[in-house]
Amino acid sequence: MNDSWITIKCTKKKKNIPSEIRIEKNGRVFIDGKLHSESNPKFKNLHIDVERQGRVNTGEETLKMIKSQKSAKKGETVVIKDIKDKEKKETTIVKF
Repeated sequence: MNDSWITIKCTKKKKNIPSEIRIEKNGRVFIDGKLHSESNPKFKNLHIDVERQGRVNTGEETLKMIKSQKSAKKGETVVIKDIKDKEKKETTIVKF
């Protein structure tokens, strides 16, 4: 199963620069097709930190924005999303 999330490819081939960096949805990082390890001496100056989030945007916010646009008056502000937890607060507000 291909679980790729982000793939970065270098256009120029150089000895000390990876030709491809691939990040999977689960947070694993592959450099030139091999699982990245900070102890690998080939790319010792390369540090990749992937923050894992449990929530994935499935387009629900976009649908809610479109529905709100139909009922909102010009200049009205609508809260589309308001999430609070221990580590962060995330709010999406749209003015029509």
